[in-house]
Formats: sequence, structure tokens, C-alpha cells
Amino acid sequence: MHRSLIKTFICLFATAGIAFADQPSAGTTTFSGACLQLSGNEVLSPGANVISWSVALYDRGGWANLGANPTRLTVPPGVSYVVVSMGAEVDKVAGQFNIRDDFNGSDSLIIQTGQQVIGDRNFSLSATTPALPVSAGDYFEYIAGTSGTISLLQSSSTYFCIRASP
Repeated sequence: MHRSLIKTFICLFATAGIAFADQPSAGTTTFSGACLQLSGNEVLSPGANVISWSVALYDRGGWANLGANPTRLTVPPGVSYVVVSMGAEVDKVAGQFNIRDDFNGSDSLIIQTGQQVIGDRNFSLSATTPALPVSAGDYFEYIAGTSGTISLLQSSSTYFCIRASP
């Protein structure tokens, strides 16, 4: 019943031309972003591993070119700010594990998260940036660091995503 009332109020506001502050008017914005995943598990060696992505869950706006640059999400023209999110699920191997986001090929720290993996169960990490200023052609890469050989698992918890932010 409450949902019905809420829908009725929204329809009344829309009919009266009243817009909600957190929702843009119809047709004023278009989503632009991409989200990448793995097609299979990837075995990581000790040290820093640049991840090559094989599946684009979506790419609205031309952010990913998996054929030419499978490690990158590249900012298309017309975008001034982005939000980058990343996640990882690893297997039951004990050791240190971290994920970080490199900007334009440098190890300048944009975002990083890590933890000691216990080894008795799969482990997941995720991180999201605040809105970051960017220019067309800037790119981000996903780096997975580990103290030993470990498998980055193909799962819904392993992803590399970007979206334009107003």
C-alpha cells in the first residue's frame, strides 16, 4: 500500500512539473560508464599484477577497448569527473593481498585496499573512489598485489568499473 501511495505522489509531482532534487528531469542526463570482469580465474604471481580484462558487462560511452588495451578504462571526450570502483575475490591461499588503481600508467595512489588473507576461505575486497577530475585520454588500470601465488577468481565480486560523475 505504501508503494502505491508513493507512486501516486510521484505521478502528481511529475504532472505538476515538480522535480525531485536527487533525480534529473527526463532526458537531461545519459549514463556513461563501463564495467569489466574476467572470463575465468587468473593466477597471480608474487608482486604487482596488472589485470587484463576479458568481459565488458557494459560499456556506454566508449571507455573500454578490450582488443587493444584490455588492462585499461580510458576516459572519453566530454567527461570531467569519474568514479572508479573495483573488487576482488581470491582463493583460499594465505598471504598478503591488495588491489589498487593506477592512473595514466603511474603508481600514483588513487585508491588501494588490502588485507592479510587467512587461507581457510575465499576472501573479497572492494574499493570506490570519490569523484576524481580527469581529461579525455586519461586511463586507469587495476593492479593486484600479492605476497604469494594466488588466484583472482572470476565472480561477481571481481570487477573494474568506471562512470562519469556530474
